[in-house]
Amino acid sequence: MRYLVVCDHSATYVAGVQSALRRQIRALVDAGHQVVFVAPNATSVDLPSSAEAVEPPKPRARVPIVNFPVFTNSVRVQAFFDDLMKTAKPDAVISHSEGGLAVSAAKAAKGLGIPVIHIVHSFFITLDVWVPLPMGFVAWLFERLMKIEYPDLELSPKRLNNFLLNYVYAFAQFADAVVSPSHHQARALETAGIRRVEVISNVTELVESRRPLPDFHSLKVVWVGRFSPEKRLDVALEGVRLARKELDAMGVGAERIRLEVVGGGARADATATWHGRVSSHRVGELIDACHAVLLTSHNFDNQPMVVLEAFARGRAAIVSDPKLADEFGAGAILATDPTASGLAKTLVRLVMNPDVVSQATSRAGELARLSTAAHHVAQIEDLVRGIRGSR
Repeated sequence: MRYLVVCDHSATYVAGVQSALRRQIRALVDAGHQVVFVAPNATSVDLPSSAEAVEPPKPRARVPIVNFPVFTNSVRVQAFFDDLMKTAKPDAVISHSEGGLAVSAAKAAKGLGIPVIHIVHSFFITLDVWVPLPMGFVAWLFERLMKIEYPDLELSPKRLNNFLLNYVYAFAQFADAVVSPSHHQARALETAGIRRVEVISNVTELVESRRPLPDFHSLKVVWVGRFSPEKRLDVALEGVRLARKELDAMGVGAERIRLEVVGGGARADATATWHGRVSSHRVGELIDACHAVLLTSHNFDNQPMVVLEAFARGRAAIVSDPKLADEFGAGAILATDPTASGLAKTLVRLVMNPDVVSQATSRAGELARLSTAAHHVAQIEDLVRGIRGSR
């Protein structure tokens, strides 16, 4: 098959969406499919040689500070995708965003009877920002710029959150099928009213020659992510600080816990070793050298790529979010509660009972096999065939 993979976000931005779509492209190509990838800076990322990267038209605007590109379903963007459909001749379009690029690609595809599959990466939006514009005007502007219907559902009591969730919902409803990498997000989408939600995991690249766990002289955990409020790095740092303090008071020794932090900028700190931004290969090495990854987000993440990476390398995940603990089952260790104090209690317990980590580790490796490239591609193929068969 021929796939057109589209994303409004910059391909060079370091985040789970970009990691997920690059792995998907590689999986599709390795399975013998042809892939055309459209995203800002698509030509600047490492893709399989047979995948074609195409730069879209320039964005309409950019969000200040984060330099986030903003596309609308304009005549110019629509014409770009109308022309691309003629040359790429895709059998299906896969979108990884809900912006103007995804909408324009979907409209061009649906006009030709080409299946549109939309992968939702986050239906858990928790921004708490005051918006100076009336939401009715924002919704009107959305419909004018995107040319799809704004649902206007009550999905959140907070105005901005509610608009953004409706924004995600609008495109999910427009697609032929919606994919959620996780079961808990799929349930949230279905509860909101989205029809035909399929659960298809992101891709894990299995590491067959896994390194054994380090000795338990000290519990080594690694936190990987962007330094944004929803990732709650502050909870990780405070949790480790409190755990070290408790272990010191117990006479066990604060050095029995070591935290490695990957992302943002490197710095000197007694609580953690800061590595800054590193290559994906280096992330793998740091996970190998630790007992578990630490994920402190709460009510935000769908299927964090760092957890899949840990499972692929035979490492467990310590999580603050009960939804993620349910999602990952025995491969995850749930903190006592989402607070730094709850994390500290859990870390102390793991230092004193390392068998808990060993048991979760053995299960983590088994879970990774549910996210292999072959399994992902087979499910995508079945979904495309199912959409065609229903017409």
